[in-house]
Amino acid sequence: MVLGDFLRRTFCRHSVLTIDLIADDRLALGRAICRLTNPEEAALPWPTGDTQKLFKNLMARNPKGYDGWHPGGVQLVPVALPKAEWRMVKQICTQQTVLEPDGWPARVLATIDGKVGETW
Repeated sequence: MVLGDFLRRTFCRHSVLTIDLIADDRLALGRAICRLTNPEEAALPWPTGDTQKLFKNLMARNPKGYDGWHPGGVQLVPVALPKAEWRMVKQICTQQTVLEPDGWPARVLATIDGKVGETW
């Protein structure tokens, strides 16, 4: 098990994709991830630990300090996540779009689709 993890980390390169999100949309996405109930989280097609890791990576502290981490408003913030986590973000936003059709989930989906397209 340990050898398998070591080999996976050594030889599997996770391609990281950086997408600029609106600061308030990133915070709303983080809030939505935190507020997932146990049944909602169990319905997602990935383990619970992956959701917590997604939140941690999404809200990673910016090296520029607080102003870079949370500029507020409509300022864009670069978010670097592996492609697998961007797929997770798309799934969560798709579920949230039903609740808020013209809100932050639609903007995040449009931003992701604009950057990587529909298929990746």
